[in-house]
Amino acid sequence: MYQKSDEWLGAVGRSRLLGAKNFQYICGPICGILSSTLFLVSLAVAGLLPPVRANQTAEDVQQFWIARESRARWGAAIMMISATFYLPYTASVSAQLRRIPNLPYLATSMQLASGAAGIFTFITPAQVLALIAFRLERSAESTQTLTDLFFFFLMMPWPTFIVQDWIWAYAMLIDEQKKPIFPRFMAIFNIIVSGLYLCTLGMHATKSGAVAYHGGLSFWYVGIAFVLQIILDSVCLFFAIRTDPMDPTVHCTSQRKDSGGTLDGNSV
Repeated sequence: MYQKSDEWLGAVGRSRLLGAKNFQYICGPICGILSSTLFLVSLAVAGLLPPVRANQTAEDVQQFWIARESRARWGAAIMMISATFYLPYTASVSAQLRRIPNLPYLATSMQLASGAAGIFTFITPAQVLALIAFRLERSAESTQTLTDLFFFFLMMPWPTFIVQDWIWAYAMLIDEQKKPIFPRFMAIFNIIVSGLYLCTLGMHATKSGAVAYHGGLSFWYVGIAFVLQIILDSVCLFFAIRTDPMDPTVHCTSQRKDSGGTLDGNSV
């Protein structure tokens, strides 16, 4: 019985379904699209499209959440789930960047590290949103403070995404291959889109207008741009994986052994 089940599981493990390329497709474009889509869905489910306004009174904010208590709980759960898919997506991007022969190892390390840190942009707001809906009998001022905290955690942690996107753009631009892994025009797209995340720097200075956390720049632009950017990058990642020979030596470009048997930190 044990031997038969072990043989069957071994056959499953060797099947094409669990092959390296399918694994890359799942971790890369599929997880990227799932992460961004579920993130947007979580905001809609929580009743935050449109969001509560920063210039509302504490009592109005509390009534906003009381009317959406159940929705906020579901939204927090979905947002937490969306974080699950962002990390595999980041790792898949890093794996494809290693195919660029002249890309320094430092670049892939920075991209992977910033992407790993970016997962907390999903997790932390989800936890605060869950906390808001957990005890709505608290004072209105406490609920308002948690609401402010939610939006600041949601919109302001841009540094990790800027580092990740600009490193990716750098890799696209220096790819000297005749058929580059990623289209170079996406480098400009990623630089511009992520650079405009800086508009959230003024969120703490105003409670009204485009820069307020419910405003056109800080919430609507950043939110929509973030989701669309991950979707478009996921499409590019799909085509990159499609051309990947899945040769293990290719993915170790930055750490290949030179003729003397030592590790070379640059390309061969």
